[in-house]
This record gives sequence, structure tokens and C-alpha cells, in this order.
Amino acid sequence: MRLVYDYKSYRLFLKDCYLSQKNRHPAFSYSVFAKQIGLTSPAHVQLILSGKRNLTAHAIHRVAEALSLPKAELDYFETLVHLNQAEAANEKKFYAERLAQLSPNKPGSSARLKTSFLLSNGLLPALLLSIDGKDQGLAAQAGVNLGYTPDETRKIIQQLLKEDVICLKDEQTGTVIRLSQRHLILHDKKARSQAQKNFLAKQLRLSSTAFETMYELEGKFFAHTFTIHPETLSLYVDQIKALIEKMTHLSDEQVGDQVMQLNVQLFPYAKSLIQPHLSNER
Repeated sequence: MRLVYDYKSYRLFLKDCYLSQKNRHPAFSYSVFAKQIGLTSPAHVQLILSGKRNLTAHAIHRVAEALSLPKAELDYFETLVHLNQAEAANEKKFYAERLAQLSPNKPGSSARLKTSFLLSNGLLPALLLSIDGKDQGLAAQAGVNLGYTPDETRKIIQQLLKEDVICLKDEQTGTVIRLSQRHLILHDKKARSQAQKNFLAKQLRLSSTAFETMYELEGKFFAHTFTIHPETLSLYVDQIKALIEKMTHLSDEQVGDQVMQLNVQLFPYAKSLIQPHLSNER
């Protein structure tokens, strides 16, 4: 599915959000979608999608939060809703200008992956980037270095095609696999999501292995300890997200096939974290 920046109608964006899930899960319904985005009923959803009813000011932010939109996309979505629902000319002008200011900040090529399937294996993002541009008949071999058998890779490719994360394109060299978007940024605001937790745990183990095998070689490792006011934590989180987006833009400007992994952790020091390590050192 396209990012919200590609839309000029928030109703069409919401409709595509619904259809994207419906295509993956035929049992998905307007009733489920209504509960997902915090609206009162399936009829309420259909009235909004058809343009017969508007989102209230309170519902706008609630819907955006329910869709787990990152901060920049949330701002764009809310402004788009206000523009689409504005009646006075001065209101339309204000929100149109605001939308134009937000548009240049959109990420150029980020596929946002939120399904449990895509989070179920910590090495899957690397595999996705490895098969990008590979001939369809040879792509199954791309997973060998990552521990996948050709049969496992073929099954994953079929699932990714169903998820619309990858597509097949006819090029001069033959039919090749292409990522729908080039970069993979995982967003999941549901902190208790077990799939997300499992994925991040595997990434941490991957970092540990890389530290042991690549220190002072291809891998680069950094650590920083500092103090903050707890109320300002969100500011630091926003800075980390901005750094990731900046690195995404930088890699977009270059051509290369070396897959890199960036893992970032931010957490408060606590005695409960330090004590086990002290015990092990005695």
C-alpha cells in the first residue's frame, strides 16, 4: 500500500487501508475496521468513506493513532482531513499551504511492514534487500547465506508477493523481483506486540554476534550514556527517528548492494539491569 503522502483524499487513503487488509484477510470486515480505527460502527465507516459524513476533530487524531502512523505522517493525515473537510476559502487556503509544507518531508522510499509474518524472523529484512533485483528463477539462492534453504526462500517470496511487499517486473535481463519500496522501516506502536518483541530480540542477538565477529572490521559499534529529564524522552525518540529517515535518504542517493543493519536502543539505567552483570563478573 502507498504511503499517506501519495494521497490527496483522506477518504481514499482510508478505503485503501481497508482494502489492503481485506485482500490479505478475506474475513476482514467494516465492523472489524471500525473497531480498529476507533469509530462507532461499520455504517459510520461507510458513511465517511462515501463522503456523506465527516470525521470529527476528536476522531481525526484517534483514527491516525489507530493506524500507527509515524509523527510526520500523522501530521500530514490530520492536515489532509482538515483540507478535504474545509468549507471556507480561507480555511482551504490555509490547509493547502500547510500540506505543501509537510509534503517535502515525506520519505522517498520506505515500505512500512507491520504484519506478524514480516516480523517473525529477524533476518527477513536482510533477505528482502538481497532478493531485490534478482532474476525470479535465481532468487531462491539469495537466502542461502542467511540460513534459508531455497525451498524456504521460495515460500517466503510467495508470501511477500501476496503481501504486496515485492512484485515481479519484466526487464531486459528477464523477469526480476523488485521491492515495492526500497527501504524497510518497521513501525508498530503496540508496545506489547509479541511479534515486534520477538523481532527486536533477534536483532539484539544479531548485534551481539556481529560485535564478536566484526569488531574493528565491517561493523561499527557505538554507545553513549547521558542524563535527561524524563518528560523530554519523546524528543530524543523523535531525533532517533529523524536520523533513520536521514540515513534512508542518503542511501537512496547512492547505488549499492551491500545490505547494512542499524539497531538502536534507548533505555534508562536501572540497578536491576546492572546487577546480573556484576554477579557474573565475580
